[in-house]
Amino acid sequence: MDNAEPSTSDGRKGRNKRKRDNAGAGYCGLTPEEVRNLSQYLMSSDEDEPEDPFADSGSEFIPSSEGESSEDDYLQVSEGEDNKHDSSQTPVLEPETAMDERMDIIRERTRLEIQWTDKEFIPQVFAFDSTNSGLRNVSLNDQSSKVDFFLSLLSENIMNVIAIETNRYAIQRDAPKWKSVDIPELYVFFAVTLLMTRVKKLNIKEYWTQDILLSTPVFGQTMSRNRYCEIHRYLHFANNEEVKPHNRLGKFGNILTVLKENFKSQFYPFEHLVIDESMVLFKGRLSFRQYIKTKRHRFGIKLYVLCDCETGIVLDFIV
Repeated sequence: MDNAEPSTSDGRKGRNKRKRDNAGAGYCGLTPEEVRNLSQYLMSSDEDEPEDPFADSGSEFIPSSEGESSEDDYLQVSEGEDNKHDSSQTPVLEPETAMDERMDIIRERTRLEIQWTDKEFIPQVFAFDSTNSGLRNVSLNDQSSKVDFFLSLLSENIMNVIAIETNRYAIQRDAPKWKSVDIPELYVFFAVTLLMTRVKKLNIKEYWTQDILLSTPVFGQTMSRNRYCEIHRYLHFANNEEVKPHNRLGKFGNILTVLKENFKSQFYPFEHLVIDESMVLFKGRLSFRQYIKTKRHRFGIKLYVLCDCETGIVLDFIV
């Protein structure tokens, strides 16, 4: 039939053709042929080929004035773009070229002349000057007592912090009939504790026993048993409300840091030092308690200690 309507497929093809034509008109007013020509020009690697004055998107070519140098004859870029061809600016290098030049400069500056020899290498040894080794605290000398040396390490500043935190913890726990502890009483408490390491008993209460065969009168004469046990129960070094949950040494606060500083400030070491591990006996509950069967105290807290070989004085330690 001559007057037959076009089929559905023919109509669809016509619509697709119109869409392609409309799409071609959407390249900033350029036809598809002009877009292809522009793409080929931009991808061209021939640097000697003169630039197309109409490469910009419809911008007008404005020639330079007569008084300007021929080196400044560049295209004027549209207002919305940066002037990448300004002769007053340093030309931008390609990334690979710039990287190569930087590497050449680095190699030139760091070039080392290494000469291999068969001679045995003998390192330079510096002579140790021991004139400053020994005590740094001028108030301590050969005539000083052991208590003087002890007080220089466990200073009153440390004892003051311990007294404050112990009283704070006793109040937090609502300790019945608690009497605030002070610095002198804390010194007595630690003195009694150190003496217990020399006099072995089965338990703490035996140090205050009245048994004629087991009694050690010095403990009862120095501090009562109930008071010692009370201080021992509430002894604290930091505020529990400020201790971070994942800090294993948070219960000590800054006591360990101050103690290390006191070690370093009181003594200049001699030439020979040693680093060794040490076990502090502890049988209680602790997440980082260790067991080393070769140690004298198999259970406890392991420390890495830096000591002076000549005097045995501890200079630093790591828990």
